[in-house]
Amino acid sequence: MLLVIGNGFDKAHGMKTSYIDILNFIWTMIDINYQHKLVSEKQFHAKFLDDLNPSLIFKRPSGSARNRLMSEWDNKYKDFASRKIYEERKIYEDKIDQDIIRNNEVLLVDIIDYTLAFGNIWLLYFTSVLENRSRNLGEGWIDFEEEIGRVVSSIESILIHRGENLDKYVDQYIYEFLNKWAPDIITLRDKFLPILNFDFQVFSLWMEEALKVEDGKRTQKKHLDLIQKYAQDIKGVLSYNYTHTPDIYGLKDNVKFLHGELGKHNLVLGTAETLSREFENNIADCILFKKKWQLMKYKLGNNFESVFAPANSYIWDAIIYGHSLTPADKYSLGWLFKEGSNELFAEHVRTIKIYYYDTASYNQQLKNLSLLITQDRAMNYITSGRICFECIQQADTIS
Repeated sequence: MLLVIGNGFDKAHGMKTSYIDILNFIWTMIDINYQHKLVSEKQFHAKFLDDLNPSLIFKRPSGSARNRLMSEWDNKYKDFASRKIYEERKIYEDKIDQDIIRNNEVLLVDIIDYTLAFGNIWLLYFTSVLENRSRNLGEGWIDFEEEIGRVVSSIESILIHRGENLDKYVDQYIYEFLNKWAPDIITLRDKFLPILNFDFQVFSLWMEEALKVEDGKRTQKKHLDLIQKYAQDIKGVLSYNYTHTPDIYGLKDNVKFLHGELGKHNLVLGTAETLSREFENNIADCILFKKKWQLMKYKLGNNFESVFAPANSYIWDAIIYGHSLTPADKYSLGWLFKEGSNELFAEHVRTIKIYYYDTASYNQQLKNLSLLITQDRAMNYITSGRICFECIQQADTIS
């Protein structure tokens, strides 16, 4: 049996892995550093995590505390193109790059210091979206990735359409956010985008630190009866998560990490292609924010295809738990749902059962499945029983 998991799998185990949780972690760490100067990740874990300090609650500091920090960062951003600020940033960039290469334990401290000194454009953007009532950030990964896609698409539209009426192409909320620091195309492309790129890398490292905290508590999490029932039959796991949650079912040696693994600084976080075919191979200004480029960078591209290697001759059934079937993952999900010459999905899979949480998620997964494999194929496979959907809550009750 093949198990395919997304972020909903971690959340079902009670893990705080939503992007709201990540933002709360980042703001908490920034706030803590005002009170305790940390010198290493080991010291951080000893002081706050090893004993699961009950007083440590991950939440955003008060509005006044955040506003004080954001005001300091704003002053830096006003002068972000100056030589002095550039050189100060470059020192941190070099330090963090070396931390990643050497896997230094001071990495956490360096990203805290960098963020305290200069802020983080993505942290500011996601926090503003989270707190904007008319446009609230959702709970799941897909909502976060969609926001990255909106930002990237808006930047690319500005670069492509230049002097045209940008109201047709650019999200007004994002345009106002970007215009605050990059009021013209030259500043946007030559000065602002390099900072946006590096801040994106730092934000990914922040996310890794937040998830490492939750991952460290995984043995205390409840088991899902549904997964426990299948555990002994599961021979392969395709994980779109970075965490090691399948370990609690004894599946450690069966997992293929499609989007990177905690501790390896190779997390894939980004958007699907946002450019039309006319431009996708000609404009590369925002390529660092795209999943396909990150998969190439971290050499993860076709990692999923080796999942059947240990039992190459077997015919498998597959279950998908906690994944929205987002078309952003079409490069791998499309492979899983593709019928081979032997009339099996991905040459090995007989049936695919997709678990959903509620009616809204069921509707979204059906919609996404149609985008992945076309409506006609989806209808044929569902009608024939090759693909079926089952409610998680009903399955757990039966289990």
